[in-house]
Amino acid sequence: MGLFDFLFGGGPPRANVAPDQVWLTLDAKLRGIQRAVDELLESQPQAVVLLVAHFPDMQEQLQQTATSMEQATSRVTVMLATELNSHLARSFDADNTSVEVIVGERHPLPAADDAVLSFAAEAPMPCRVTHHVSVEDPLMRAFAGEWVASLLQRLGMTADEAIEGEMIGRRIRQVQKKIAKTARGDSPAYSALEWLQLNCPAFAKS
Repeated sequence: MGLFDFLFGGGPPRANVAPDQVWLTLDAKLRGIQRAVDELLESQPQAVVLLVAHFPDMQEQLQQTATSMEQATSRVTVMLATELNSHLARSFDADNTSVEVIVGERHPLPAADDAVLSFAAEAPMPCRVTHHVSVEDPLMRAFAGEWVASLLQRLGMTADEAIEGEMIGRRIRQVQKKIAKTARGDSPAYSALEWLQLNCPAFAKS
C-alpha cells in the first residue's frame, strides 16, 4: 500500500495485527510488555522488536522498561510512531529477520494508528503489530470508566494478566472516529491526555 492509498483509501492498511492486550493498570501494562519482549527475544533469535509510542511520555516509559530488561540488546529499539517509515523497514535483513512492533498506547486519532499498520503492511519481512492498552489510558477512560476495572476484577481478572479480543479494538476504533470528527485540531502534545485536553477536551478525563 502506497502513501496515497494510505491517505485516501477506504480503511486501515492490511497488516498482521494481533488482538489488543488490555491491562487493568499502566504499571501492569508495562510489566506485560516487558514479559512479551523477553519471550520474543528468547523464542525468536532473529526477531527485531520495536517498542513504539505515540507520545513522548509513553516513549520515556517504554525506554525505562527496555533498559530494565536483562536481554535488552540492539534488537530492541524504542521510538515514536512518527519514526516508522519505509527507510527503516529496508534497513532490516529481509531474509533472516521478523519484526515485532509492540505499541504501548492507542492514539486518539485513527489515522495515527493506521500509520503504524501501514509500516507493517509495507515491510519486506514478516511484521506483526500488537497494541497494549490499560483501563487507565486516557483513550480507554473516554469510554470505559472505573466501573470497567471494577467489573473485570469482580470477574476474576488480576493486575498481571491481560484480556484480549477484537471487540475491544473495534470499540476503540469507534471512539477514535468520534474524536476525529469533533477534534478542533492536531496540536502536538507530551501525552495522550494532554492531546485530548488541547484538541478534543470533551473526551479528556483525568
